[in-house]
Amino acid sequence: MLKLNMEIEMKTTLQKIKGHRPCLDGWKTLLNGLKTTNLDTEVSLLQILNINGIKAAFWALRVFDFKDYYIVVIKILESIKHLMKDKRSVATIKGIDNYCNDKITLKEFKIIKADAVDASASASVSASASAYFASASASVSASASVSADYSAYASAYASAYASAYAAYDAYADAKKKQWEKTEKILRDFLNDLKH
Repeated sequence: MLKLNMEIEMKTTLQKIKGHRPCLDGWKTLLNGLKTTNLDTEVSLLQILNINGIKAAFWALRVFDFKDYYIVVIKILESIKHLMKDKRSVATIKGIDNYCNDKITLKEFKIIKADAVDASASASVSASASAYFASASASVSASASVSADYSAYASAYASAYASAYAAYDAYADAKKKQWEKTEKILRDFLNDLKH
């Protein structure tokens, strides 16, 4: 669990945000929500979250101090730590904690982070391979149906098509739920900073 030895505010200015070239729609939404165009105006990550939403808040993290960025990252990672299978991913959480509390150097942290990227890539390749083999299997099955009977092929194709859409819908639903969970974690963390 992250224990901070420092005060953090998670605030920036409109000038700094503008310097990172936000999208025009998001920028207008933020200015309208703040009811100002004064670039010296201070804005918190919580305000960005409330006005522009979770994806814009994560985009805005690039404006904040490097350590502040990783403090938010660790809060999110802690919520899914129980799902991590690779020791390198779990070590990354500890590495972020140590880096944010000045227990390790940036150089040491980058080594830990590189190991986590390798772990993530391995997991991604494994998931992609599974999806590919499932798709290839369905294609082979559909092809076999063609040689037997066109109507059987059409039925298999429609079934595979429906399965693909169902899988996509399940993925989209899971992704939406993860964004909602991430938003709650971020909102709770930022609200705790106010107290």
